[in-house]
Amino acid sequence: MSWHGECMTTLAIYPHIQLDAADVARVGSSRYKVLHLAGEHYHYGWSAEELLRQHPDLRPEEVYTTRLMKRRSKRSFELPWL
Repeated sequence: MSWHGECMTTLAIYPHIQLDAADVARVGSSRYKVLHLAGEHYHYGWSAEELLRQHPDLRPEEVYTTRLMKRRSKRSFELPWL
């Protein structure tokens, strides 16, 4: 299966993640890249609650989906669309 096929499968499992016109995974319709939030979690040690405090325009389900996606599939963060 190509990376694009894996991408579609991953997005079907995580409904709060969407691809923009440049095939970059974003959280919902926000300006935030999935990789950006994962980076803040990793580098700053921010919990989901802290991510929500820092980004009040995000909904809890969007932040938790991003963290769940990272936790379940490290490989998905190595795909070119992130």
